Amino acid sequence: MEVAVRRAWVLLVVVLLATLDAGALQADELYAVQPPTKPTTPAKPGQDTGKPPPSTPAPPTRPPQTTPLGDQSALAAPTTGRLDISQAPEVTQTVMLGDQIGIPGIAFGMRNIPGIPPFPGAIKGAILVPSIRSFKVSEDEAPMPQDRVYFGFNYWDNLNAAVNRRFGSDLTNMNAYRETFGVEKTFLNGDASVGLRLPLDTLSADSGVPGIAGTSTDIGDLTVILKLALLRDQQTGNGLSVGLAITTPTGPSTFAGFQNVVQEHETRLQPFLGYVYHWDNFFVHGFSSIDVPTQSSDVTILYNDVGIGYVYRNRCPDALISAVVPTFEVHVNTPLNHRGALNFNDIAGTADVVDLTMGATLELGRRATFAAAIVTPVTGPKPYDLEVLAQLNIRFGARGCGGRSSNGARMLE
Repeated sequence: MEVAVRRAWVLLVVVLLATLDAGALQADELYAVQPPTKPTTPAKPGQDTGKPPPSTPAPPTRPPQTTPLGDQSALAAPTTGRLDISQAPEVTQTVMLGDQIGIPGIAFGMRNIPGIPPFPGAIKGAILVPSIRSFKVSEDEAPMPQDRVYFGFNYWDNLNAAVNRRFGSDLTNMNAYRETFGVEKTFLNGDASVGLRLPLDTLSADSGVPGIAGTSTDIGDLTVILKLALLRDQQTGNGLSVGLAITTPTGPSTFAGFQNVVQEHETRLQPFLGYVYHWDNFFVHGFSSIDVPTQSSDVTILYNDVGIGYVYRNRCPDALISAVVPTFEVHVNTPLNHRGALNFNDIAGTADVVDLTMGATLELGRRATFAAAIVTPVTGPKPYDLEVLAQLNIRFGARGCGGRSSNGARMLE
């Protein structure tokens, strides 16, 4: 009897110990932090894995942790310190295509008297020939500072024809060409930049008077551009900037060195305000500036330039053309003094001009853009019939490769 009781007690103790051990194991599985394990290959249907099917429910999982909106620390990887940029939005920015206003100058040649045949009867007098301002801030410029080198080409067709017809000038078929070479470098962590640009000008014209017509080419005036971003949102690409362009009289006193031309030639200052704003794939950008000469005998011009565009992005990362950006721009050029281009008594006389620019920019890879556009004046007397422009921008540095900024947004300026 005693042996049977002892055996019963031993069996009861063994059962209790087994129960406690199973409960402890289940608690460990529920609450203990398990080290990460490599994923196993799932068994094929009908394959015997040698393990019994699980009989306990899946362990509870903790709710995912959230971070406040705008907290970029959640993007940081704790092991490498790099940013997770897979969810960052893309921001594509292009430079303004721009326009260039034609400023009439005065040359000396043969001018017809109304009612008298050209030869004989023509007398020597003043005739108007074109002169193109060396720099306008909306031409091939972005509101935000950037690292880039660039090249621009401009062609103006039938320059100053309306004014010359009005005064019976014998200069016809005047065309101008310009190649512009420039560089821009940022500093102050990308919030400021300094730029240099130098044009090469060519002017050609036909005339029946010897010594007036022909073709001439010469280097233009050097311009220095200082730019500072007052507001800059790296996530959206929106921003506001101010700057100053200084055009120095380093070139010849006449446009393209064309002979017999009299025009103003001095240092000019152009303070400006730039802005850019994006919403979805649309954007608007522009400049407002004042071109101020250092001589009162030259014209002071107010420029207001605004453009709107749409970004078509290529989602293929290895595509040669990663984006196409059609753009439409309006340029209003208002002389604040010396107004009017039909006055021989004022060699700086300038007409109000409104130009419309239509073109497109191709983003080539992540470091370059190529743009082409047509500019049409819509007010008279027209400084030219048509302007054709092409621009190539090559970016360099951390902000120029189409990579990500410090908060993960892909910046392309």
